[in-house]
Amino acid sequence: KIVLDEDAVSKKEAELQAEYDSKQYQRDRAAAYPSIQDVVVALAEKEEGDDTMWKEITAKRQKVKADNPKPE
Repeated sequence: KIVLDEDAVSKKEAELQAEYDSKQYQRDRAAAYPSIQDVVVALAEKEEGDDTMWKEITAKRQKVKADNPKPE
């Protein structure tokens, strides 16, 4: 027979929710970042001498980070 301490369960639930909430910026960033495929193409083009797409991706990543800052 398992006996649950409601206070302990509530405390753990609040702890887990706080951890989940603190990482919302990561989920928001992941959805907004350029795709891995776009990054690979940009790197290949950069290697071939055309860094236009790489600059665009870098600018987009910086904007995503600015729009979704890490909590302090």
